[in-house]
Order: sequence, then C-alpha cells, then structure tokens
Amino acid sequence: MNQINTYSLSCFFLFVLINVSDSSTLIAQDVQKTNFGVSFSNELTANEILNVIPDLVELGIQTVELNHPISNDLIDNLSAYPIQILVRSNISYITRFEISESDVIRSQLSPFILEYSVKQNIVGIGIASYSDSFNEKILVTLRNQLPDSSQIRLYQVNTSLDTQLPTVINSKSIDLNGFVNQILFEAPFNDHDISIFKKTLSLNPSLVLMDWYWFSDATKSIPYFTDTILTANQSTDILLSDNFAASNKSMVDWPIIILVLLWFSVGIHIISNPTYRPLIFRYFTFHRFFVDDIMRYRERSAASGITIFVQHAFFSGLVLYILSVFFISNKGLDALFFHFPLMAIIGQNYASIFMLSFLISVIFSLFSVIWLYLPSNSMKHFSQIVNLYSWVFHLDFIIVSVMIIILITQGSKAVLLLMGGVHFLLWIIAYVVAAYDSSKYLMKGKVKYLLNTIGIFLILVSTLIVTFILSGYPFDVLRLAVRL
Repeated sequence: MNQINTYSLSCFFLFVLINVSDSSTLIAQDVQKTNFGVSFSNELTANEILNVIPDLVELGIQTVELNHPISNDLIDNLSAYPIQILVRSNISYITRFEISESDVIRSQLSPFILEYSVKQNIVGIGIASYSDSFNEKILVTLRNQLPDSSQIRLYQVNTSLDTQLPTVINSKSIDLNGFVNQILFEAPFNDHDISIFKKTLSLNPSLVLMDWYWFSDATKSIPYFTDTILTANQSTDILLSDNFAASNKSMVDWPIIILVLLWFSVGIHIISNPTYRPLIFRYFTFHRFFVDDIMRYRERSAASGITIFVQHAFFSGLVLYILSVFFISNKGLDALFFHFPLMAIIGQNYASIFMLSFLISVIFSLFSVIWLYLPSNSMKHFSQIVNLYSWVFHLDFIIVSVMIIILITQGSKAVLLLMGGVHFLLWIIAYVVAAYDSSKYLMKGKVKYLLNTIGIFLILVSTLIVTFILSGYPFDVLRLAVRL
C-alpha cells in the first residue's frame, strides 16, 4: 500500500513538473520580438524599391508597406522575398462626418479592399491615415469585403496619444487578433528621433515601421543604427546612445518680436499724445467721465482709438496663433489646410493662422463700429464710436503676454484656453459696452437702438457659434485637427 502511495505521489510531482515546464515554454514563446519594416511612398519607382529589398532582407527587415496605387508586377516580385506586405490607401484626413457618408465606403474603400485582398502575400490593408476612427458598424462592412478565409487585417495610421512617441498604426480588425502596438517613423529624420527610437524599442512594439527616407537618413547619420536592428531580435540590449536632444515643440521668435513691438508702441503713443495716458486710467476707473468726454466731443482725436484698433487686430492674430501652436500639431495643421486650402493665405503654416485671425479681427471690428454708429443719433463724429469701442482692448496686453509665457514654458492648457476665451469675449464686451454707453446720450429711441444693436448682435453671434458646433463637417475638421 505504501509503495502504491509513493508511486502515486511520484507521478503527481512528475505531472506538476511537466506542466510547469510547459507553462514556462509557453510564456517564453509569448515574448514578442519586434518586427522591423520599411514604408515606401509613391515617390519611388517599382525598380527602385526592388533594388533595395535584398539589402533590407539581409538587415532583418520583415515587413514592407506600399502606398496605393501599386503595380501587380511589384507585388508579384516581392513575393520572392520572405517579407510581409502592407498596403495603405491614399485616403487621409477623413472626418467623422465624412466617414458616416456611405459614398466614402462605396466609391473609395470597397474597391480598394477588393483590389488587394486577393493578393497572397498581403497581410494588412490600411484603410485611412490621420483620420477619425471608424466605428464598429463600418468596420464590419469593410471586413465583409474580404474573402471568408482571408487573414488580412485592416489598420489605420494615426498620431500617438503619447507626444513623445511618433505615429501609431492602429489595428482595425473586428476580432482581437492582428496588429497591436505598432509604431511608424515618418520623414524627415531628426537627431532627437534616435532617443524616441530607443524609447520605442524599450516598449517592445510588435512592429516598428520606418519611412524609407527616414530610414536612409538614420543609417547615414548614426553608424550603429543598422546594428541595432540586426541585434534587436536576438538581444534586449539597445545600442543607441542617449546623447540626443529631446523633442520639444517650440515656437519661432517672430510672435515674441511682435509682442515686444506692441508694448513699444504703447510707449510711443504715450509720448506722442499727452492725453492718452490719463484716459487709460479714466476708462477703467471713472468710466462715466471717459464716456462724457467722448460724447461731448471734448476728446476729438480718433488717433488713439485707431491705434488700439490696430493693436487689437495684431493681438487677435497672436492669440489664435498661440492656441494653434499649443493645441494643433503639424499633422493637425495639414488636416486643416487639406479641408480648407483657402486658409493657407501665406502658406500651409501657423503664420497663415495668424494672418487669417488678423484679417477677421479687422473685418469684425469695422463691421461692429459701423453697426454701432449708423443707427445712433447721439454721435455726430465717427471718432466717437471708434474711441468708445476700442479702449477695452487695452486688456489684450496683459492677456496675450500671459499666453506667450504659458506657450514658452509649456504651462497649463486650462489657463491658456481661459485667457484665449477671455480675449475673444472682449470682442463681444467691446460692442455691448459701446452700444450701452452710446444709448445713454439718446434723447429718444433708446430701447430701439439697444434692440437693433446689442439684441441683434448677440442673437447673430450666438447663432453663428451654435451653427458651427452643430455644422457637422466644419466642426469635425477642427476637432480632427486638434486630435491629431
């Protein structure tokens, strides 16, 4: 009996040992090695791509991404090499509003998927780049375009939520298999990309895809870059050095120069106009006396009002520029100009945002003062309404100075948004205060004047804001630009 128990106990321990060993093996097999790939744009010909493929395979590159349209000969020739092929569509910057339109699926994505899903060596199809996410219903529709036995996974290229990482390739399979934890490095190559590359490898991604031009520049700039790729699948050691500057989003110097010049213009204004400085103090402390001086035409010059008017337009440009630089990435800017190319009045850059806001501010302010002046019987000179309307914009000097400091120091987003909101709220406050001040000097028709000015103005502004938010396409473009 004891012999039987001893035998049974031995078998039990042997069984446990075998299972523990098998579990260890499974765990070891689950450790995923990073797959390296190269993404080729349509700027390269098929022959140029095929000429570099042997060297890439020897280096350990296992994946190649091609961009639509692609010749059948190129795909067939690539099948001779031990590489996987990804094919990405040329659809970019699609908004949620456009995705919901069936025409995008019917006329663009469905033919694209059907064309490449029959190829044997294609393992992934990129449905869109830098766009809003496709919902599950549309993904099911797209997935149904693939053959039943197909192992092809759908993916989407987007920016990373981690600002210290590059572009991310998101799996769009309706099942839970396929591509996960994938990174794409896009051209141009910068020295600080190496520190990002090192951080990326430490996260053990399933795929690191590199734009061909980025990869070429990296191999030229870093002698041991290719050694890192060669050893990445055999060792956890990363050969790359940390001696590279971190990537920081910075602004150019010209907005600071404009701010300094605007402050300098205040000094010139004070020196050239002796009555200007006392009137600033009077407007914000003894406002009733300031209005009385203007309406009784004791302060006749429109020079101060026009100067502040112009300063405000520059401040408006700076505010929208600062908000854009802080909240909209370069990819987001590309999306914005892709949908609204007329906004790029001086090129597809942040300076166009500045100029556009400057022009809008000038037009809005001119429209406001004309609207305030024409219905009023209490004002005989246009300089009166210009002065009543513009002086509140002195607050711009404080608001924009704080915003510039927040941008330089990468400070609080909430404070930056608050200050930007206050600046644009001044547009409304200036109109309302000027209309109210003017109405107090009307002998009759005061209520009618207020309804024709403040009443209609607030209704119009509210309607424009609500219409934009509910507009669908325009609002989604802005939301996409901020998200990217």
